Amino acid sequence: MSWQLTAVLELKDRMSKPMKQVARQVETLNRMSEQTSSNMAVFASRMPAIAPLGAAAGGLASSMASAGLAAASYGAVASSALIDVFEAADEVTEINEKLAAADTAKEQIAAQKELAAVYADMSQS
Repeated sequence: MSWQLTAVLELKDRMSKPMKQVARQVETLNRMSEQTSSNMAVFASRMPAIAPLGAAAGGLASSMASAGLAAASYGAVASSALIDVFEAADEVTEINEKLAAADTAKEQIAAQKELAAVYADMSQS
């Protein structure tokens, strides 16, 4: 009879450690689920305040994208106009150098006529 009693006690002792571990894991899971549900409740309560911020950020991003597109378009148009201005400035510089290097009145008059033609072409463009 004593042998049977020892076996039952030993069997209960072998099962108590795993059962305690399972109980601790269940308690941990319960605490985590409580924390998660409270965090979700806080998030849900703040959602009406967060939504306008998201809309504002989207609107700001859209306006910045529009501004970038406008700047790129302006750059494309302005660059072609500026290229003409730089070319004309180079021509004026060359003609001014000719004018400064001219030795005779005839050469000076020719350079001034060239310069007047360039200026006239600038005002027509």
